[in-house]
Amino acid sequence: MKKKLYCIAIVLVITVLATANENQTVPIDEKDQPGNFFLELGHLSIINTVKNSAPTPHLFSLGAGYEIPINPWLSFSPQTSIYVATYLWNNELQTALPAEIEHRTTTVPSLIIQIPAKFVISTEMFRIGIQPGLSFFLRYGIQSTKILENEQADVSRINKWFYSKGRFFYPSLQINLDRFFTKKIRAGIAATVYLPIGSIIEKTLPQDISSTLTCRIFFTNSK
Repeated sequence: MKKKLYCIAIVLVITVLATANENQTVPIDEKDQPGNFFLELGHLSIINTVKNSAPTPHLFSLGAGYEIPINPWLSFSPQTSIYVATYLWNNELQTALPAEIEHRTTTVPSLIIQIPAKFVISTEMFRIGIQPGLSFFLRYGIQSTKILENEQADVSRINKWFYSKGRFFYPSLQINLDRFFTKKIRAGIAATVYLPIGSIIEKTLPQDISSTLTCRIFFTNSK
């Protein structure tokens, strides 16, 4: 709940700023934007449909990226985000599954790398972006402190599972909305869905489909 409140609070702040500064907003010329560094934070969920395991986890994510305009309607926008999850090994299914903290075998720091193209629709004050892309989930499980001796081998199994059958590869689609506040600053929200190739190969969809809802702020290198 706290994680959702963080994102809601930021959206409310953005809304208040938009109202308070409506008359001060400066329309942005795309040619004045050689690059746009941005920070984002929000909520990430990973669908888990397997019974007798943790419900779909809802996690905090933190990210950054750099948007490079190519022309007024197209940008290149590489970005990355981090989150921490917990997993266990299911011997019956021979698969790694999200776990509740008290049942975890590993704590898994995770890095998402997105390489998307961004198609843009712009007005004087707003930008709507649609960005299909390729995403890579780089994950490594660290043994949790309190596990049974016979579970120690599961740590290695989990880490091998992350990188077998294309489970690190996720085509993605993001829709975002940003508002300009000044010539150097804009802010907004983004929703992204990540489709797991491993689940497609194993025919287990919607297992492991991931999604994020984030708030973000840009710092534009305008002259």
